[in-house]
Amino acid sequence: MSFYETELKKMIKGIPFIQSHTLAGKSILGKLDRDLRVKISLVTTGIAEHYDALKVHIINRTEGEVDIQLVKFRDILSNGKYIVIVEGRDGPTWGLNNPLQSDYIKINQFLHNYLSYFAPEQEPEETPEMTGQSM
Repeated sequence: MSFYETELKKMIKGIPFIQSHTLAGKSILGKLDRDLRVKISLVTTGIAEHYDALKVHIINRTEGEVDIQLVKFRDILSNGKYIVIVEGRDGPTWGLNNPLQSDYIKINQFLHNYLSYFAPEQEPEETPEMTGQSM
């Protein structure tokens, strides 16, 4: 598994809306429901080979693009912390600031919240009080 794939997996870990996923280079593709797909990519926003943002595409497999969101890591993280993946001679690595576990959690929370708007609604489990039955 490549560096990019490992980092993307950390960012989406445990998000229940992504039913299955495939890693492809600097992107991860997943299913939200029968028709909706998500593509999350590491992208640059200014300096070549400095990946400082995520681009999230929501795609309907029959009708096309639904939504696109570009979000920089510094906008997700508190205090505008600057983290970037740099493509160097020895391969990709985090730049001067390595992300902390709390940074991965914030990125994960952002993705969870954003994808929740497109994920199918979950039916609440029925309880005896909801059906009018008592035990």
